[in-house]
Amino acid sequence: MTAQHHATMGTKIYIGTTAATASTDTYKEIEGAKALSNAFGVSFASLDVTALSDLWKQTEKGLGDAGSLQVGGMVKTDQATGELAAGQAALEAASLDRSDDNIYNIKIVRLNGSGYYMKVRVMTFLRTFGQNTNTEDFTSSLMQQSLATPFPAPGG
Repeated sequence: MTAQHHATMGTKIYIGTTAATASTDTYKEIEGAKALSNAFGVSFASLDVTALSDLWKQTEKGLGDAGSLQVGGMVKTDQATGELAAGQAALEAASLDRSDDNIYNIKIVRLNGSGYYMKVRVMTFLRTFGQNTNTEDFTSSLMQQSLATPFPAPGG
């Protein structure tokens, strides 16, 4: 197997539903997304388990954290109705969902078709006006609830 680098150009971000299986869910593209920040992967809390009799600090792994992501971009609306484009509307609706049981599927797809499925809680959907781009922008915080699952490019 040959190692491959992945450019972010052409990457698209999608939001699904609360379906149990991410790979068979239906998704809507989060239109206008131009930034995906923070990191995903696994990190663990460090627990101090040092006893009085120990000469060196003793640690163990605590709870795992799958990470969080921030997605942001330009707000896109339907010219006829003024309502948010479908993917942004779904992201906003997920942020307003107060049920602890509802974890949403997110799909990140690279230009070559490979990418990741993630289970997230959508914590925020915020709008800003003209801060850096002189446009109406959005930012949304996604808290991962499990590790990201990679998927290969079609035919790969």
